[in-house]
Amino acid sequence: MIYGFESLKGRVNPWNVLSLFLFLVWSVYSNSFELKGMIFSPLIAYEKADGEVVSSSSVIASVVKGGSSRLAKIDYIFKVEGKDYFSNKINFAADGTKVNHYLRKYQKGDRVVVFYNVDDPFFSVLEPKNYSYRAFIGPVFIMALLIGYLFYCSKKKIDSSVRKRR
Repeated sequence: MIYGFESLKGRVNPWNVLSLFLFLVWSVYSNSFELKGMIFSPLIAYEKADGEVVSSSSVIASVVKGGSSRLAKIDYIFKVEGKDYFSNKINFAADGTKVNHYLRKYQKGDRVVVFYNVDDPFFSVLEPKNYSYRAFIGPVFIMALLIGYLFYCSKKKIDSSVRKRR
Protein backbone atom coordinates (compact mmCIF):
# COMPACT_ATOMS: atom_id res chain seq x y z
CA MET A 1 0.00 0.00 0.00
CA ILE A 2 1.23 3.50 -0.78
CA TYR A 3 2.31 5.40 2.33
CA GLY A 4 -0.41 7.80 3.42
CA PHE A 5 -3.19 6.16 1.40
CA GLU A 6 -3.79 3.18 3.71
CA SER A 7 -6.65 4.83 5.54
CA LEU A 8 -8.29 7.68 3.70
CA LYS A 9 -11.74 6.62 4.83
CA GLY A 10 -13.52 9.64 6.19
CA ARG A 11 -11.01 12.01 4.59
CA VAL A 12 -11.86 11.59 0.92
CA ASN A 13 -15.26 12.59 -0.33
CA PRO A 14 -16.14 9.81 -2.82
CA TRP A 15 -18.39 12.18 -4.78
CA ASN A 16 -15.42 14.48 -5.42
CA VAL A 17 -13.33 11.57 -6.67
CA LEU A 18 -16.20 10.24 -8.79
CA SER A 19 -16.95 13.64 -10.34
CA LEU A 20 -13.27 14.23 -11.16
CA PHE A 21 -13.02 10.74 -12.64
CA LEU A 22 -16.15 11.26 -14.77
CA PHE A 23 -14.82 14.64 -15.90
CA LEU A 24 -11.58 12.87 -16.90
CA VAL A 25 -13.51 10.26 -18.89
CA TRP A 26 -15.53 12.99 -20.63
CA SER A 27 -12.35 14.94 -21.44
CA VAL A 28 -10.67 11.90 -22.97
CA TYR A 29 -13.83 10.97 -24.90
CA SER A 30 -14.39 14.47 -26.27
CA ASN A 31 -10.78 14.54 -27.54
CA SER A 32 -10.70 10.90 -28.62
CA PHE A 33 -10.14 11.56 -32.34
CA GLU A 34 -7.25 13.95 -31.69
CA LEU A 35 -5.72 11.70 -29.01
CA LYS A 36 -6.01 8.62 -31.22
CA GLY A 37 -4.37 10.49 -34.08
CA MET A 38 -1.54 11.86 -31.95
CA ILE A 39 -0.77 8.63 -30.13
CA PHE A 40 -1.33 6.06 -32.84
CA SER A 41 -0.70 8.06 -36.02
CA PRO A 42 2.85 6.72 -36.46
CA LEU A 43 1.51 3.16 -36.07
CA ILE A 44 -1.47 3.45 -38.41
CA ALA A 45 -1.05 2.15 -41.94
CA TYR A 46 -2.61 4.90 -44.03
CA GLU A 47 -3.80 4.36 -47.54
CA LYS A 48 -4.55 7.16 -49.97
CA ALA A 49 -7.80 7.66 -51.81
CA ASP A 50 -9.02 10.34 -54.16
CA GLY A 51 -11.77 12.44 -52.69
CA GLU A 52 -13.82 15.53 -53.36
CA VAL A 53 -14.71 18.44 -51.12
CA VAL A 54 -18.52 18.67 -50.98
CA SER A 55 -18.72 21.72 -48.73
CA SER A 56 -16.35 24.26 -47.26
CA SER A 57 -17.45 26.72 -44.60
CA SER A 58 -16.66 28.08 -41.19
CA VAL A 59 -18.78 27.37 -38.16
CA ILE A 60 -18.94 29.09 -34.81
CA ALA A 61 -17.35 26.74 -32.29
CA SER A 62 -18.04 28.76 -29.15
CA VAL A 63 -19.32 32.16 -28.18
CA VAL A 64 -17.69 33.98 -25.31
CA LYS A 65 -18.09 37.47 -23.97
CA GLY A 66 -16.52 39.81 -26.48
CA GLY A 67 -16.33 37.42 -29.44
CA SER A 68 -16.57 33.95 -30.84
CA SER A 69 -14.24 31.29 -32.16
CA ARG A 70 -14.60 29.70 -35.55
CA LEU A 71 -13.57 26.36 -36.99
CA ALA A 72 -13.20 25.34 -40.61
CA LYS A 73 -15.77 22.72 -41.61
CA ILE A 74 -14.55 20.87 -44.67
CA ASP A 75 -16.81 17.98 -45.70
CA TYR A 76 -15.43 15.50 -48.21
CA ILE A 77 -16.29 12.13 -49.70
CA PHE A 78 -14.02 9.36 -50.91
CA LYS A 79 -14.33 5.77 -52.11
CA VAL A 80 -12.69 2.67 -50.69
CA GLU A 81 -13.33 -0.60 -52.50
CA GLY A 82 -16.44 0.83 -54.18
CA LYS A 83 -17.99 2.09 -50.95
CA ASP A 84 -18.49 5.82 -50.31
CA TYR A 85 -17.18 7.33 -47.08
CA PHE A 86 -17.83 10.80 -45.71
CA SER A 87 -15.69 12.77 -43.27
CA ASN A 88 -14.94 16.30 -42.13
CA LYS A 89 -11.64 15.79 -40.33
CA ILE A 90 -8.84 17.92 -41.71
CA ASN A 91 -6.15 16.86 -39.24
CA PHE A 92 -5.62 15.94 -35.60
CA ALA A 93 -5.09 19.51 -34.38
CA ALA A 94 -8.70 20.68 -33.85
CA ASP A 95 -7.68 24.31 -33.67
CA GLY A 96 -9.33 27.40 -35.03
CA THR A 97 -6.16 29.35 -35.80
CA LYS A 98 -6.00 28.44 -39.51
CA VAL A 99 -9.65 28.80 -40.52
CA ASN A 100 -9.03 31.10 -43.49
CA HIS A 101 -6.06 29.02 -44.63
CA TYR A 102 -8.18 25.85 -44.72
CA LEU A 103 -11.11 27.61 -46.43
CA ARG A 104 -8.79 28.80 -49.22
CA LYS A 105 -6.99 25.45 -49.49
CA TYR A 106 -10.10 23.21 -49.53
CA GLN A 107 -12.90 24.72 -51.58
CA LYS A 108 -16.11 23.04 -52.72
CA GLY A 109 -15.50 20.82 -55.75
CA ASP A 110 -11.74 20.53 -55.17
CA ARG A 111 -10.13 17.12 -55.62
CA VAL A 112 -8.25 16.06 -52.48
CA VAL A 113 -6.09 13.18 -51.33
CA VAL A 114 -7.65 11.48 -48.32
CA PHE A 115 -5.54 9.43 -45.90
CA TYR A 116 -7.55 6.68 -44.25
CA ASN A 117 -6.90 3.80 -41.89
CA VAL A 118 -6.85 0.51 -43.79
CA ASP A 119 -8.66 -1.26 -40.94
CA ASP A 120 -11.19 1.53 -40.39
CA PRO A 121 -11.81 3.82 -43.39
CA PHE A 122 -14.09 6.03 -41.25
CA PHE A 123 -10.88 7.15 -39.52
CA SER A 124 -9.66 9.53 -42.22
CA VAL A 125 -7.97 12.91 -42.50
CA LEU A 126 -6.61 15.22 -45.16
CA GLU A 127 -3.39 16.03 -43.28
CA PRO A 128 -2.30 13.07 -41.09
CA LYS A 129 1.00 14.58 -39.96
CA ASN A 130 -0.57 17.78 -38.64
CA TYR A 131 -1.55 17.45 -34.99
CA SER A 132 -1.45 19.42 -31.78
CA TYR A 133 -0.74 18.42 -28.21
CA ARG A 134 -3.60 20.59 -26.91
CA ALA A 135 -5.84 17.52 -26.67
CA PHE A 136 -3.63 16.33 -23.79
CA ILE A 137 -4.12 19.48 -21.70
CA GLY A 138 -7.60 18.66 -20.38
CA PRO A 139 -6.99 15.03 -19.35
CA VAL A 140 -3.58 15.82 -17.83
CA PHE A 141 -5.01 18.76 -15.86
CA ILE A 142 -7.88 16.66 -14.52
CA MET A 143 -5.52 13.81 -13.57
CA ALA A 144 -3.35 16.34 -11.73
CA LEU A 145 -6.43 17.61 -9.85
CA LEU A 146 -7.47 14.08 -8.91
CA ILE A 147 -3.98 13.07 -7.73
CA GLY A 148 -3.54 16.40 -5.93
CA TYR A 149 -6.86 15.94 -4.15
CA LEU A 150 -5.88 12.45 -2.99
CA PHE A 151 -2.48 13.68 -1.78
CA TYR A 152 -4.13 16.61 -0.01
CA CYS A 153 -6.51 14.24 1.78
CA SER A 154 -3.68 11.90 2.73
CA LYS A 155 -1.64 14.84 4.07
CA LYS A 156 -4.62 15.90 6.21
CA LYS A 157 -4.69 12.34 7.61
CA ILE A 158 -0.94 12.34 8.32
CA ASP A 159 -1.06 15.84 9.90
CA SER A 160 -3.96 14.90 12.15
CA SER A 161 -2.20 11.71 13.32
CA VAL A 162 0.99 13.73 14.11
CA ARG A 163 -1.04 16.26 16.15
CA LYS A 164 -2.66 13.45 18.15
CA ARG A 165 0.79 12.11 19.15
CA ARG A 166 1.84 15.46 20.65
